[in-house]
Amino acid sequence: MNKIEIYVPEGLHYLGEQPGFFKQFDGKGNCIVDKVITGCGATTDALDDDVHTILVGARKALLNCKAESNRFRGKVYMFKTEEDITKKVDVPALKQRLQEYVSNATVTMKILVTYDSFKYVAEQLMHDGTFHRFRIVVDEAQTLFGDAAFKAKVELEFLNWVLRSNHVIFLSATPYIESYLDMLGYFQNLPYYHLVWPKSSLQPTNIHHVPYTKTVINTVKGIIGRFRRDSFFESKLLNGNLYLATEAVFFLNNLSDIIKIIQKNGLTPDDTNVICGDQPENASELASIKDSFGKKLGFKVGKAPKDGEPHKTFTFVTKAAFEGTDFYSTCAYTYIFSDVSINSMAYDISLDLRQILGRQRREDNVFRYDATFYYRQDPTLRAMSFPEFNNYIQGKLAVSDAWIQDYESKAQFPLLQENFMSDKIQAQKSFNYAKDYVTFIEDPHTHKATPVRNDLAWCNELRAWEIQQTQYVNTYQVLRAIGQATIPDNDYPLTDDFVQMLTGDFKTSMRNYCDILSAHPEYKGKLESLPQIPLSIKQYYNNLSPDDLRKCKYEEGRIKRYLNMDTTEDQIRDAVHSWFVSGKRYTLCEVKEALQGYFDYYGKIDSKASASDLKDYMPGEYEEITFTVDGKRVKGYRIL
Repeated sequence: MNKIEIYVPEGLHYLGEQPGFFKQFDGKGNCIVDKVITGCGATTDALDDDVHTILVGARKALLNCKAESNRFRGKVYMFKTEEDITKKVDVPALKQRLQEYVSNATVTMKILVTYDSFKYVAEQLMHDGTFHRFRIVVDEAQTLFGDAAFKAKVELEFLNWVLRSNHVIFLSATPYIESYLDMLGYFQNLPYYHLVWPKSSLQPTNIHHVPYTKTVINTVKGIIGRFRRDSFFESKLLNGNLYLATEAVFFLNNLSDIIKIIQKNGLTPDDTNVICGDQPENASELASIKDSFGKKLGFKVGKAPKDGEPHKTFTFVTKAAFEGTDFYSTCAYTYIFSDVSINSMAYDISLDLRQILGRQRREDNVFRYDATFYYRQDPTLRAMSFPEFNNYIQGKLAVSDAWIQDYESKAQFPLLQENFMSDKIQAQKSFNYAKDYVTFIEDPHTHKATPVRNDLAWCNELRAWEIQQTQYVNTYQVLRAIGQATIPDNDYPLTDDFVQMLTGDFKTSMRNYCDILSAHPEYKGKLESLPQIPLSIKQYYNNLSPDDLRKCKYEEGRIKRYLNMDTTEDQIRDAVHSWFVSGKRYTLCEVKEALQGYFDYYGKIDSKASASDLKDYMPGEYEEITFTVDGKRVKGYRIL
């Protein structure tokens, strides 16, 4: 790997502030560019300059964000638009339209296309003799590895086509691990340009990590419940001003869990946006979501709103959709869920966190670089040692090579080869590279299906094993991975340590808050800006002296009484009405737990709740029912 460092000038925050950034790579052949930080304007510069450019993206959402933005609307050419997909415009018609665009162009050409449609653009431009005129920018290039397990044919065919050019820039803020690039013939000898940013250009990121033991569904339900109680997700105090996050983006890679969250919390298309892969099966699953009365709610595969368009309160984004999906909310907070016990649910902390934190684009969103990372660790995943795993991988590679040799040896029997190919394609649909890495791609020269070994897939499998073994084994490893993936706050080095001390226990957190500010009063403004520190702790500290808080033994009930902040029954009643959803069923246990939570929160600390107490807060607004939960008949209430 030939690694070359490029130093970004002091004071530069966006590459567009130094026009012509991409021109330094012209005439240098194919290369990899590690821009290090997301949202730095690299692709914007590529679309702004005067070099004919093909911008290739793994996600239609990424390209649509560019094509429909105020900056580029009408200035770039989308090879296949959403309207084309709806109208099922065929490839010959798309190629004809591209030919007309190129032949009639009077300005610099900028073509946007996805990986899977790139070959049609390349074919047409080669046919016209204009392919060599274009610089090709492969945006979010790390997806070539991340998608390999389920889009191998697309990825490999794309590489075979794109590398017929000698002016390709593989661009990413999180390029794949260098050792993996060296394993693959596609990338082995490419120059690797690494941007070195001055500290003044780097915005510190603030990730609060929380190991969770409940299910994802119940953990998200708790977050939604707090929002309905408080009317905000997280808060910040900046320069004496209070900012509230009234929108949330949840990143979790399991559509079935998202659907259950929607159903359990009574969410609707009016307040909820689900951004996932736009495959027909996903659209079908979303369309089938019903309310408690059995009526379909009308959910569809969503997309990120354009800048200036309203955002919904709850947005759910899957791993197959987040790269390049930009949000322009002014008040959204980010929650990330990773379950290492399920391969498809585990985020690669070193790569994915940086990508996710770059998704909020508006600078006036004070929560732009904040997130809470919920993770499930599993120490038992060390069951297979590296030598054992390596033997397993080498065995599959050997089987793959042997199968391809066997296939090629039957060249004089085309029908037999065809049967072999058909059987293998069906097997891979069932086993998905569980037994070998053979796949079939279209040869760009002969246009015939050819068996190849999918090296992207085995690298992907190796990386998944490494993630399980190194990032999630214990809390220390999670912290280490987060530290490597995020940008530290050099001015306040103790903040990360303090945030890790927040245990969820109010008394301990309140005491620690007092202690750190006694030792470092200069940290007050910084700690108030951290949404992970409960707003109540900041407000109590601002209203009472450290001695007063110590006299109250740092207990919230005592502090409230000291401040005459005992809440009223009316406040509990308002909170209850905001939490219980009309038309939804609740077991007696769920009602009791919710009421007890409100009693504790609002200072009714000596009272024990029972489900029957609901009559004091919602008289005549519910009915007693018996219904089935997990195969058992239980008593409860339906909210009218």
